[in-house]
Amino acid sequence: MFGRGYNGINSCIGNFGFMHNGLGMVVMFLAILLISVAIILLLTKYKRNRAEDGAMEELKLRLVKGEISEDEYINRKKLIER
Repeated sequence: MFGRGYNGINSCIGNFGFMHNGLGMVVMFLAILLISVAIILLLTKYKRNRAEDGAMEELKLRLVKGEISEDEYINRKKLIER
């Protein structure tokens, strides 16, 4: 059934199959690496956005309390948004 005959597993994969010469392992490694990099980039972007949100909230609170002027608020907001 799964021998080397005409209808065996070799006929599905063939001489130039996906797993021939370790190509499948290389492709799988690259896929796992790509997924890992994507997850890391998304997590760092999420953390950066949370930090910026916290800084903006603090800045708004200081403006409302009157601790900083409107010009100072605009300057610091530009710094945070960089």
